[in-house]
Amino acid sequence: MKTQSLKVKHLLVVMTMILISIPGFSQEKEKAERRQKGREHRAHMEMRHKRAEIPNLSDKQKEDIKKIRLAFHEDVLPLKNQIGEKQARLRTLTTEKNVNMGQVNKVIEEIGAIKTDLHKKEVAMKQDIRKLLDDEQRLYFDTHRNQMKRRFHRGQMRKG
Repeated sequence: MKTQSLKVKHLLVVMTMILISIPGFSQEKEKAERRQKGREHRAHMEMRHKRAEIPNLSDKQKEDIKKIRLAFHEDVLPLKNQIGEKQARLRTLTTEKNVNMGQVNKVIEEIGAIKTDLHKKEVAMKQDIRKLLDDEQRLYFDTHRNQMKRRFHRGQMRKG
């Protein structure tokens, strides 16, 4: 009787330890899957970046594009900050107990005006870059605009 009781206790201890360790194994598997997905995503993004490079850029073109981009980002940073501030103000206004729609609409208009100015500056920057390119490069730049946009905004137009 005593040995049987001891065996049951021992079995319960072993089963408890197994049950406690199962979530750890599951978490490790999930971590490994996330790491694998992360590697696949980085590899995919790297391939997209390689496709987004303007072909045959000279060193002077690269340097000029870098200068244009830098000037653009310095110019638009205050605008982006203003948008962030206005959006915070809009959140505040729209979550008050008594919402003043006149103020809400005014802030929305202000955000729209800043975004319009930002878009105009972006288009002007792209035109300045286009002026530096030969016909083949310009065609590539124009047909890969979405990929180029991601690279230009991330500051990765270094390779070529």
